[in-house]
Amino acid sequence: MSRNYSPLSYHLGEALLSLIYTTNASLYQRTNLIALILSDVEAMLAWSDKDKSTIESIKGRVEVLRDSYEPILDDYEGVIEKRIAYEKKLDITRTELIKVIESNNLVSASMLKEIQGTKWGKDSQ
Repeated sequence: MSRNYSPLSYHLGEALLSLIYTTNASLYQRTNLIALILSDVEAMLAWSDKDKSTIESIKGRVEVLRDSYEPILDDYEGVIEKRIAYEKKLDITRTELIKVIESNNLVSASMLKEIQGTKWGKDSQ
């Protein structure tokens, strides 16, 4: 069965792939990508009550991440324990967000392949 995807699906797919390809980026950049993905998901599911409490929980997690981020976490090896704790919170938040995306089929595999081929593939024209 064919599904009509939201125009935001493509944008969401780009953000998801960007998150995958920037796993070694700064915590600041990855936190911003998670926030961007969350805003897409929230907009795409605004009509549904099914995941409202989960999305609110994820929003709370993102807010905590943003409030607890310090630039030193990205720049100084002396705070590695704090960085690891932050990374763990980021991982949990990302996983919860991916579960919502998957359970609502917000992005198709073919769409991700298309984005990967055009944006992240070899020398695109």
